[in-house]
Amino acid sequence: MSKRSAKIAATYFLTIIISLLLIGGIGYLVITKYLDREPEEKGMDDIIQDAAAGSEEYVPQLGDGRTLLIIYESEKKQTSTSFVLARFAPADNKAVLVPLQTDIACEMDGVSNTLYEFYRLGGTADAKRAVEKFTGLTVDRYMKFSRESFTLFSNFMGNV
Repeated sequence: MSKRSAKIAATYFLTIIISLLLIGGIGYLVITKYLDREPEEKGMDDIIQDAAAGSEEYVPQLGDGRTLLIIYESEKKQTSTSFVLARFAPADNKAVLVPLQTDIACEMDGVSNTLYEFYRLGGTADAKRAVEKFTGLTVDRYMKFSRESFTLFSNFMGNV
């Protein structure tokens, strides 16, 4: 490489370095002076307190838990009826689902029978009372699904 081409390369390299420093320095000043307007940093606790103070958001308490009896009934009788006991505890961020077999032996008012037979003979109210006697839990609500409503619900939730 000759002296003349080395001199041109050095000048070119020096021009690029000075240009980058000049443009970068101006960009840094603009960002720090004009775009960064929040002088004090807020911590996560401050952000949560600000959000809670300005809204009427529901905050779950320990007594807000609910127990739900879910009954799925299809056209076929005992083989397709299903029972699920669901316990929702929003204060603990927990949901517990317990499938109940249809042939669980339950006793209610001196009568011993299976859960399905209590449901078949006395309807949802008797099935609810039988589950309450069997588990010792209070069932707050119940939900009954048919095949069509279960399909609609599962499609709404994004398929199963």
